[in-house]
Amino acid sequence: RPMPSPKNKKSVPSPKSGNNYENWSAQEFASYLKNQHDLGQYSSLVIKHGITGKVAHTLSEKDLQEMGISSIGDRKRFQQALSQLKQSARKKQREEVLWQDTEEMWNSWWEACCSTCCGCCPRDASQYKLTGTHLVITQKDIQRCGPIKCCCGHGYHIDNVDLTNVTDADVRGVAPPCCQKVCCCGQTRDFVYIKTSNEGQKTLVLKKGEGDPTSRLIMNQVEEAQQMERD
Repeated sequence: RPMPSPKNKKSVPSPKSGNNYENWSAQEFASYLKNQHDLGQYSSLVIKHGITGKVAHTLSEKDLQEMGISSIGDRKRFQQALSQLKQSARKKQREEVLWQDTEEMWNSWWEACCSTCCGCCPRDASQYKLTGTHLVITQKDIQRCGPIKCCCGHGYHIDNVDLTNVTDADVRGVAPPCCQKVCCCGQTRDFVYIKTSNEGQKTLVLKKGEGDPTSRLIMNQVEEAQQMERD
């Protein structure tokens, strides 16, 4: 006679699995404490005080005492659970992509034609990406036979600029020569010069009008990254 299959318990997502715990309700956070940390006896307290996933990682030792958790051992286990949430929150903040763009290589079709022999020797633009803690500049080294991409031999270089080492970001708009502007519809490009304390200067080349908002975004994130490092 076949044994009846046990009823599957509703699984509770864990911060380690990468789920978005910030959207947990107080009931879901209480279930997480019960299933992952054997703290089910405090489920009613968690629900009573409305401790959702969004605020759980902000709880302090004093908060736990005011909630009525008198056992030192239970408070330690509670803090361990909260520590996992904080680590998950920091990881998510570090890895979140805030901005990405591609290098604006040419100011006109004439410059592109001259620099690539009318497309016979193409070049690859750098890729830019800003995360919570780094500015990532990716440069590709594509091997070609004329305009044809080879099947092997490609390389790349990824420059991870630690935002905590960035000291300033300046923008300069560089206009094309008059003849290119008049005859070839040349466009101004924004050069963003990013100064660092340990790697010298990095340069981003963007479309006109994109330099200023990008530099402000980078400097705002520099402050956030430095704050994360202090915390």
